[in-house]
Formats: sequence, C-alpha cells, structure tokens
Amino acid sequence: MAKLVSLLTTFVALSSCIATISAHMAIRDPPTRRALDSSYYQEAHCVSNNLVTPLTFQGKFTYPCRGFAPGPALKTWTAGRPVSVEMIPSANHGGGHCELAISYDNVNFAVIYQSFDTCHSHCVQGDRAACTLNFTLPVTLPPSPSAVLAWSWIAHTGNREYFHGCSDIQIVAPAASRKRSRKSKPKTKVTGGFTGPRLTVANYPGYPVVFEFNSTYNGVQVYHSQPQITITAPPNAKAITQAADAISCPLPTVPIGDLSKLSKTLPVAGTACTPSQPSRCVNPGSVYLDGLLFIACDGQTWQQSYLSAGLLCVQTEKGIMGYSQSAGDLTADNNW
Repeated sequence: MAKLVSLLTTFVALSSCIATISAHMAIRDPPTRRALDSSYYQEAHCVSNNLVTPLTFQGKFTYPCRGFAPGPALKTWTAGRPVSVEMIPSANHGGGHCELAISYDNVNFAVIYQSFDTCHSHCVQGDRAACTLNFTLPVTLPPSPSAVLAWSWIAHTGNREYFHGCSDIQIVAPAASRKRSRKSKPKTKVTGGFTGPRLTVANYPGYPVVFEFNSTYNGVQVYHSQPQITITAPPNAKAITQAADAISCPLPTVPIGDLSKLSKTLPVAGTACTPSQPSRCVNPGSVYLDGLLFIACDGQTWQQSYLSAGLLCVQTEKGIMGYSQSAGDLTADNNW
C-alpha cells in the first residue's frame, strides 16, 4: 500500500531564522550534549541552537548523538530506581514512537524504555509534567561514571524525520549492592551486562523509513525487528573530566559519499527491499514539484512519497536528505 507522506518535519518552518527555530523536540533533563542552558557547555562556548531539529537537518547532525563528542556526566542515576526524562516541547505531531537507550561506548545502545504511537502526544509548552517520561531504571544496568543516555522519536504525522540526542550520565549501583561490594572487597571489579533491543534508527541515510502513520500502518515492525544486544561497562571506567575550555566544537556534517556506487536504475514501488538499501531522489536537483519525489524502503517494500514544498532532495550514497532552500548552512549553530 502506498504511503504518500512527507519527509523531514523541521523544514516546514522555512521562513524562520535558523538561530531561532523552535520546532519539534529535544532532551531538557538530563542535560543533553551542547545544551544551551548547561553551565558546562556555556563555559566551553560550545552550544547548539538547533537541538530540536532532526538528524541531517541542512546536511548536519549525524548518528549517533548528533555527532557531538561525549562530555562529563551531568546527572547521576541509580540502577533500579525511578528516573525521569524531560523534553523541551514544541510541535508534538500527534505523538509517535520513542525510545530511550543506554550505551557504555557511544556506539552500542540497548533500549531501556519504549512508547509506541502516542509518545509525546500531550507534550506542549507550559506543561512540563506532560513532557516528562517516568520509568524505573533497570536494576541490572552496570554502574559506570561515563554512561550515555540516548533518546529517539519518530513522529506520528508530518515529515519523516529522526529526532535524536544524547545525555552523559553516571549510573551507580543500588545501595544494597554497594554495601555487599564494600563487604566482599573483591580484588577485581566485576560487572555484568544488560540485554535489550538495539536502539531503532530510521528515517536516516542507510536505514529504513517509517512512513506517516494511518489507521492500518505505524511502522512499528521496524522496531520489533531489532535484535537483542548486550552492553557492558568497561572495567575501571573513569569519569570524563575534560575542562570546558579544552572542548572542540565542530559542526558535524552528513557525508555525501560516492554517488557512483548507486544503481542508475531507480527502485520500483511495491517491490521487495532490504532496510539498508538507500532511499533515492526520483528527480535529484530539480527545484520544481517533481524534485520532491523520493522512493524509500519501509523495511520490506519500496514506497514512493514526497518531500515538503520548499525542499531540495539531496542524494547521498546511503540515502536522501531534504534540504531547505531558505534555512541556510547553520553557520550560527554555535553563536559563541
């Protein structure tokens, strides 16, 4: 069944100044990397004015963690205890699918929280409670002074984007475990692992597209197809203590890659595909309506759809990006 929808919601606000765009969502607490209101990142002169935008916005911000380097833990969580994640609200697009995941290496993320269909559906300005996800941190998560919390969200309606960000946290063991550890005084620190689904990535070059939801489709099979992975904390891991003034603050760029590797023949809608096959611009470079056409894999079959008006379909080796003709090149992302 054809799913005629748009891709990349943030680009709807085409007339907005890039430094003041306030559309969509990002993590407020625990403080996300390059947070505007973080004293650490303010001191480092390394903040991002576009945290609420999706990955690949204007060809910037990559997976994982928007391409931002790890920083010191700005929050401490205890395994087995209730915790909360608060979002910065804006357009909630009727909710959608969201996940929270933990990593100990900034590469492998195991899911600790999922919400399908209605995640963030009630998150609006002025209602911080409705913008907060409450859950219990798994008791089996290994302690670490330098763990990474990742958040992702794919909206119910609107352009097909992948919203994602990371917060650096410390995870400590439950009090009872800490008492046992002190009593036994083992010579070697032993940590177990945590097993959960791999964090779903979609609507990003090299990954499948979750199209706009309707009465019979929500793309949740892409989530259910993720394998189980086990993450472990490195023994004797140390906290990141990098001084703020030593931070490098580059603007991550999505690579175009080698376009000559792409087939000269476009896929055919309705035929079988594999999730990693690159989405394709049907008429790349066209500034007319036909330039909005793209074809992408939903994890099982090719589907044709459209970008929003005002975008250019930009082809990369691994998939497409929608590029706003008016939003600029994000040179003011970090206005320090």
